[in-house]
Amino acid sequence: MTSPTGRKVVAPGQTITSEWGNAVWDQSVNVFTSPADRDSQWPSPHDGAMAYTTDSKSYWHRVGGQWLQARTELTFGWNVAGQSGFGQTPIAISGLTGSITFAAARRVRCVVTFLAQKGGADLASGAVSQILLNGSAIQQQNVDIGVNQIHAITMEARTTLAAGINGAFTATLMSTAGFVNMLGSTTYPAFMAIDDLGPG
Repeated sequence: MTSPTGRKVVAPGQTITSEWGNAVWDQSVNVFTSPADRDSQWPSPHDGAMAYTTDSKSYWHRVGGQWLQARTELTFGWNVAGQSGFGQTPIAISGLTGSITFAAARRVRCVVTFLAQKGGADLASGAVSQILLNGSAIQQQNVDIGVNQIHAITMEARTTLAAGINGAFTATLMSTAGFVNMLGSTTYPAFMAIDDLGPG
């Protein structure tokens, strides 16, 4: 659908046609009760269109054929059960994954945070955590963990996803010696959040 652009002006005494009125309406912020209501009433919005949904009190903008919220959280994964036995081979942290696809290039941010604990009572070791995008590391953090110590690990990665390319994010953890555990609970859950930062 062609996007109406420019400021619409009507002269005194000019008849306001439906074509003019519809173009003005499409440039306003349309209000709907929910995303389903929006999609039902406005099935073919143009890029640049704006909408507001009252159920979540959210503003939406149309980009590359998709409705997106400005700097919105796209997907979220978490782990409250914990996971043990991370040895010298990177292992995916259960629950800390997310997958997104955009019709137009967008910048995204992936944030991962969790608690790591040295496993057993042997020598202190290092913990190596990574954020993978489609199997390749885009962020890595190395920390030293002493015996019986707990270390909070937070990683942040920013990247641009090309149009139509699926972005699969995964968080992994490994130990440089012995093994480490990832702690999880409802009080201190491990989580991954992927946010939309705007056009790529």
